[in-house]
Amino acid sequence: MQPTPSLPQAVTDWESFLPSQFKRVLQPADWVWIAKCLYEPTGQLRQQIQTNWFYPPMQPKPSPPEPGWYFRQRMFLWAPMRMWGIPLKCPQCGRKMHHSGIYPKVREVIDMDSRYYLVGGDYPRCSACKLPVCPWSQDVLSQLDVAHRTLFPAVLTTQLALDRKCVTFLRPRTSGNSSSYFQSAVEEVHSEEWARRTIQYLSDCEHHLRKVALVQSAATPAFSAPAPFKPLPLAQWFETVHSNDILSHLDEMKGVITSTYGRILKMDSTKKVQ
Repeated sequence: MQPTPSLPQAVTDWESFLPSQFKRVLQPADWVWIAKCLYEPTGQLRQQIQTNWFYPPMQPKPSPPEPGWYFRQRMFLWAPMRMWGIPLKCPQCGRKMHHSGIYPKVREVIDMDSRYYLVGGDYPRCSACKLPVCPWSQDVLSQLDVAHRTLFPAVLTTQLALDRKCVTFLRPRTSGNSSSYFQSAVEEVHSEEWARRTIQYLSDCEHHLRKVALVQSAATPAFSAPAPFKPLPLAQWFETVHSNDILSHLDEMKGVITSTYGRILKMDSTKKVQ
């Protein structure tokens, strides 16, 4: 009796698990590894999340080299409800919210030398009024304690976002330190990082050609051009980020301004402190 041949294992189509709006922001080279971080092979959203930061795997390298592989970006996953079990209340009715899957929109964050993706692992929704809430809105961040709230890494605008390490350099206003200077300095660092990745890609292409030349029957591969450099927003955008950062600390600033510290030296009959 001949043994029954084993059935071929089904290949998981990881890209199909991602929401359609993800693919508008994510680079195609990042689709598969990000989907593996977010979903089970069955397509269900992963429930156990141990860390916020995820990095693209370095192995295996594509052969022949593909330019998108060298320009992949890391991911920050924001899921306070599933990671830490923090209960959130609806900003409208005050009832407890539950997470309803993954937030369908991705934000791209500008860092000091590169960019990364901001992904919402929670999509808070009120069970009473059915109101969905953005996981990084001020209504959600204000409900977190200071220790968890400070883990959120960026200041957001309408389209892009800026990492808080960059925002720190926007706060001092000394001679020669302007938003235009900071924008040009960060763009210079980004261009150097882009050049480093481009050189690495071209070097691997040259190394692959040498290996192909040793095999006479192998056809010479055609390599694609490296990804173009993405310029940073204008200096006015950095000023907008700085303004948003100030507004997010408005309550603390009011508390500092309205608080008076010192020693009471004298109090007269009108209850005035002198």
